[in-house]
Amino acid sequence: VKNSMQVKRMNDRANELLQTLSLEIIAKYSIYEIITWGIQTEEAREILSGGNDDIVILSTLAAGKNSTSEEFANAVMTKRAEFKTLCANALAQKRAFLAGLKAEVGL
Repeated sequence: VKNSMQVKRMNDRANELLQTLSLEIIAKYSIYEIITWGIQTEEAREILSGGNDDIVILSTLAAGKNSTSEEFANAVMTKRAEFKTLCANALAQKRAFLAGLKAEVGL
């Protein structure tokens, strides 16, 4: 039963749900924020650990918002925590949805 078409369809539906939820999450962010996110979080960690090496993006963004690099770094880390929560919730919804589908057919 594990490899049946029915189970495959269930997994496909659950993955479609996760795809939809993921698109809703990323719709909240600009394309620039998405493509620089790894750099922003790396720079935020550097700033918050007291370092100041090669902090290009956050210092530029902070200056544009009339903030300090540390204030901007804290904002990035807060947004990172929120993003992780959104992603974890989406994954939990997918798993609950899949479990419900399987329960309907006794799996």
